[in-house]
Amino acid sequence: MPVRRPVAPLAPLLAATLVLAGCAAAADEPAPTAPAPSEPPQSSPAPTSEPTPTTVPTASDPGDPTAGWQDVELAGGDVRWRMPDAWSLEPELDGPEDLSGIVVDGAGTPMLTYGAVRDGQYATDFSPCERPDGVEVLGSERLEGLASEAGSLVVVAVPTDRGVLLHAGISELDPEAACEPGILAIYPESLPYSFVRLDLVDDAGDMAPRFDSMASARAYLETDEFTAIREVLRTAAIGDER
Repeated sequence: MPVRRPVAPLAPLLAATLVLAGCAAAADEPAPTAPAPSEPPQSSPAPTSEPTPTTVPTASDPGDPTAGWQDVELAGGDVRWRMPDAWSLEPELDGPEDLSGIVVDGAGTPMLTYGAVRDGQYATDFSPCERPDGVEVLGSERLEGLASEAGSLVVVAVPTDRGVLLHAGISELDPEAACEPGILAIYPESLPYSFVRLDLVDDAGDMAPRFDSMASARAYLETDEFTAIREVLRTAAIGDER
């Protein structure tokens, strides 16, 4: 699968400049007497309170890279994430029991697939099962919003006879040991769902994207598009985690 077009740059971020204006009063003409000893100039007191503009952080700002993004809440707020304002959801199932659909960017290209299923199974990871050869774990980081489920953002490349499948999403399984490392899901004990998914999808919105080599799969991780997708996944939260 060819690397997708890079994500279009986000709208320029706002900046604010505060300008302090002042005026100096004209001095009276001196009286025709001997001048008084001069005094050192008095500096104006610093303002005690200066308004701080509320703006989206600039690209160089070390703050939240998702500031200004829209909030997404499903299942009454039990499943949440943030994404760029230009992105949107295309629901396939919209409850009341199950939720699923595709997250698309501003051009309508699928970025992620999501799902929350009350009664079902999203795994075949039980005996006999053999982990594929050549699997590479390209990323794994614990997420604060999934702390109650010990969930992580996981990126795994799985070689197949037709190329390399790149899986990236939220998961509570150990990518280094899982028999089927491409199965990425959260199995929340605190919610009435068998599993919750939010993971990378190909341009057709059908499955994990396929690359012709491990090198091209790694190269995709450096694109602007995947950088945005990674930040979306980092905001994922389930249940009471905020």
